[in-house]
Amino acid sequence: MGRKQGGSANSNNLLPKNVDEFAEPEYWEKFNKRTNNFEWYGSFADLRQNLSRYLKPSYKYLQIGCGNSNLASDMYDEGFKDIMSIDIDEKSIKLQRTKNSKRSGLSFEQCSVDKISAGDKSFNVVIDKGTLDALMPKSSIKITGEDLVKSYFDEVVRVLKPFGLFLVVTLAQEQIIKFVSSYFSERHLTQPFLVRIEKVEYTTEKQRKRNIGYPVYLIVLTKLLKPVNAEDQYIEYIPTKLVGPAVKCRSVGELMDHMLTDRQLQYFIEVCATQKLNREYSMVLYNGETGAPRFNICIYDDPDVHKVKKYAIFVVPFERANEYLFDCVEGRQELLKSVAMDRLCMVKLYKNEKYGSTETLRDELGSFAFNLRPFYCNDESIQILSVGVDYVEKFVVVNGEGVNGPWEIQHVKFSDDLSVRRLVFTNIATVVQSEAKIIDCFNEPEKTVIDTKYLSCEHHQMMLGSILFLKQFPNVGHLKLEANFCVLGLGGGLLTTFLHDVFPKATVTAVDIDSNVFEIASKYFAMPADSPRITLVQDDALKYIEEYPFSKSFKPFDVIFVDISGDYQVDGLVCPPAPFAKRSVFEAMKRCLTPEGVLTVNVVSRSKLSRHNVFKEFKEIFQSQHLLKRQEDINEIMIGTDATNGKATFVESLANPSKISSWNTVKPGELMEFPRLK
Repeated sequence: MGRKQGGSANSNNLLPKNVDEFAEPEYWEKFNKRTNNFEWYGSFADLRQNLSRYLKPSYKYLQIGCGNSNLASDMYDEGFKDIMSIDIDEKSIKLQRTKNSKRSGLSFEQCSVDKISAGDKSFNVVIDKGTLDALMPKSSIKITGEDLVKSYFDEVVRVLKPFGLFLVVTLAQEQIIKFVSSYFSERHLTQPFLVRIEKVEYTTEKQRKRNIGYPVYLIVLTKLLKPVNAEDQYIEYIPTKLVGPAVKCRSVGELMDHMLTDRQLQYFIEVCATQKLNREYSMVLYNGETGAPRFNICIYDDPDVHKVKKYAIFVVPFERANEYLFDCVEGRQELLKSVAMDRLCMVKLYKNEKYGSTETLRDELGSFAFNLRPFYCNDESIQILSVGVDYVEKFVVVNGEGVNGPWEIQHVKFSDDLSVRRLVFTNIATVVQSEAKIIDCFNEPEKTVIDTKYLSCEHHQMMLGSILFLKQFPNVGHLKLEANFCVLGLGGGLLTTFLHDVFPKATVTAVDIDSNVFEIASKYFAMPADSPRITLVQDDALKYIEEYPFSKSFKPFDVIFVDISGDYQVDGLVCPPAPFAKRSVFEAMKRCLTPEGVLTVNVVSRSKLSRHNVFKEFKEIFQSQHLLKRQEDINEIMIGTDATNGKATFVESLANPSKISSWNTVKPGELMEFPRLK
């Protein structure tokens, strides 16, 4: 059996077959007979969070359409002693009088909303909980018509004191919003009102469950003494706190657009609460004060589980959002199974937002996360799981923006023995573009010393394996290797600097489209930009490889290293970007090589399809093609060469420690045959 629905199944049976019946007195008499203190829009306790800011014990109150609701009784017990309630149904009035005989401050009168039995300016607050919705159903109005509703509003205006409040609890369907806006805008010169609409935030789990499919709003109308200026004539809308901040709407259309976001959120919750999810659903929740993104939500089920029961929230720190377990469908499914859940709500945090403890997050996500639980989950308390950051200290040294987007230089300490300086392009899923080991002065960036002969980025270590395919390498080793290298994608310049420092007889050409990275590489990562063995080219790498074979300075390269990042959100690829992952481009790169030269390409993608497509484009361009890969690393290094016995040369080079003794940190990884693709 599924979890109990808080009475919502029974209450749904009370809805009229035709929405026009809402406006018929006979319907309400029948409705009240069949219900016992039924609170369709919530009890006072449910609505307290929204209502309490507008209520004072000293005020006089009028409740419109009390029916058999306990609203007046509950308010009385909370200290609001002067409340008059009216209803068109005589039996409901008699029942209320009997039930509240000992509450001396409550009065109940049978009358119609267009003939309120009270004097002018009698009340500080008029409360309507669902009555307006009943009088204005969505389809054509047979009984009441707008004339009755206008008369009703005229009466409310009459009995309200100056600066009094008309509070309407409503589903706020389009016809309601249009009527309220039209009524008060037409009268803004004779009797002005301030208009505010806010999403009701229920405080009890029972009511949250009952109203999953029915977002409820509170319209707050404040009676003014004199007209307001034209610039102050707007409807203020206060959405769900995780949707965004309050907005001033100048038209009904603008207001409805903002309300649509809230309704879509409510629909999203309804889908999650009633169905097994056949795919991932995601959305962004916003800071209610600043409007900045606050939570990135991804919710998904285990496809192998028939009855989804076990549910948890998993919070992912910003620093780890790009890791395999959190950044792709396959990884997220692995995480789901590893934590033994049927459904997981993954919550990714944003870099510039402030967050408190797990308990603070639990309170903030509160009802939203609770309502995403599956139908068969009976847990009243939802687990919040998380994963810590893997460093002990981190700070930003400097930041800026270039062709590749915003970037940061960071200092990160993992332990007393290991600290690094990083270059991060923050718009590319927080991918670390370059990382150098810090030797000294971690906390004094202007004095920091880095180790240029240590490659902490594993993909750089694997890419160096391509040098071992050069037939001359086993005979001369790194100190005497006279090679001409090309690096497409300079980044922090670490690979370029390593090649320069470790291979003293080699030359290196580095190409990048972003002028900023040349300064970053030399200023923050110790690249010897003035060395005669380094050539720096600011150009589009695609353009460069097409034109280089025809230039006067053409000297074919022994190895080309392709280490260029893109925006994975566009096509699933991080490296190389889609424009570089084409057969024609790989062929152009080959034309820049010596006859037995080596092309090595860093491939990073969370998508199997994207990786497959890159491999397919690379296939059969060279006589010999291989992959270098480490099981724990997302990077895969494609290597292509026409060199005779290239693989044998690689194995021979790797087996000769004397030739790679200074590469003690370099671990090329497992050499694999290139995938057989159709």
